[in-house]
Amino acid sequence: MNGELFPSAEDHEKNIGERFNEFCGRRQIRRVFISSQNAALVQYRIPTYAQGFSVRVQHLANHRPCNILVQDIEGIYTLQNFGRNINCSLTTFFDAKIRLLLTNTGLEHNGILHKCVKRGMRDYVQIGGSSGLDTSKMQIVEEICGQDHHPNSKYKRIFCGMVTIRLVSSGNFANKVVAEIRRMEFEEFDLANYICEN
Repeated sequence: MNGELFPSAEDHEKNIGERFNEFCGRRQIRRVFISSQNAALVQYRIPTYAQGFSVRVQHLANHRPCNILVQDIEGIYTLQNFGRNINCSLTTFFDAKIRLLLTNTGLEHNGILHKCVKRGMRDYVQIGGSSGLDTSKMQIVEEICGQDHHPNSKYKRIFCGMVTIRLVSSGNFANKVVAEIRRMEFEEFDLANYICEN
């Protein structure tokens, strides 16, 4: 969307060339495309009236989901790496307030640490926002690692257009983060913890 891919190249196991296909002309494409995420995007341009195409979509169960595009205005979501060396992201299409309900990332002792990258940690959670889908352009509001139930009892209110939780995993741990997401209303602007710079 708008020239950006979700998740970004650094957060996906497939290279860019394997993630999209482009077709034009009158030929019939009889090929199956399987999304490795919970979403797939079909973009099209039909310059002539009464011409078009058809697509058949079948929803498959994904028992090890990693990247999530959130359209619901509220819900509880889980990101986990299932012990893999993979980064997982959850991104909203709206300004959001986020509360972490559980974190289990990297460290084998109870407690939460902040600024994990500066401490040399390879497993951590980032919370931030941006004006687009590319997680590599995210403005980071908070970065934590460790184990805790209810690590953030208060909401982080982020006004950026899109809000992201990013779970970075080395593959040495079975990392998991559970978060509550709610869409923010404009009336809550004064309560924002973070407002993105454009």
